[in-house]
Amino acid sequence: MGDDAWRYSVKVEVREIIDGSKTDPVNMVKEAKKSRNSYDEVWVVFDRDRERDPQNLQAIELASQSKIKVAFSSISFEEWVLLHFERSTKAFERSDCESRSTKKNPTDCTCDGRVCICTYLKKHFYPGYAKGKAKLYDDLSEKRDLALENAAWQKHYSNTKNHHLANPYTDVDNLVLQLFELPKIRYESTNERMQRDFNPNDEPIKPILLFSFLGHPKNSLDISYSSVWSSSIFNLLDFICLSPV
Repeated sequence: MGDDAWRYSVKVEVREIIDGSKTDPVNMVKEAKKSRNSYDEVWVVFDRDRERDPQNLQAIELASQSKIKVAFSSISFEEWVLLHFERSTKAFERSDCESRSTKKNPTDCTCDGRVCICTYLKKHFYPGYAKGKAKLYDDLSEKRDLALENAAWQKHYSNTKNHHLANPYTDVDNLVLQLFELPKIRYESTNERMQRDFNPNDEPIKPILLFSFLGHPKNSLDISYSSVWSSSIFNLLDFICLSPV
């Protein structure tokens, strides 16, 4: 076996919070704080619920104060999946329609991808997608770099500091960059600066991608996430858990 086969040697411990009273973002961060000193890095993974926007902000600020990293997505984790296929600026209202279904009031999705991101994904790009899909990474691995570039593009054009209110938005790319020890991707339009400093003839200049190393990852990570994310995030990470440290 060649050396490259063991290139990814990040030790990952994934913890699912199953106590229903602690699965909101603020309590997830509080739970993560208990393990902060035992790991090089601790990540909390959650997505957006408009009914808890203030709570999401509180969780993000508490995480920053506690040196805990956040992988936040809006409207849901599927935003990261979608970026493997296209640059998206579409603001979906919910992750899926079926999750609102109950035994008394069963619900089938009739939005045709106009409202929920899961149906949009299945209709246009990924017919076999389902929440908790086994081996999700296997299906998406060849498109990983495209997703990272698209996520950088999306952040640049969302142009907001209130990430907890942005839609669409995802930080899962930052987690993936860390796991694979990849350089941070920063998408930046340099037109104005270049026009002023280097282009006196006012010829048009295209935006460019800037790649820069922003520090080195540590040796181990602890990731906490709510039950809604459990299957998807585990399938994203299970390929890495077999690597030796």
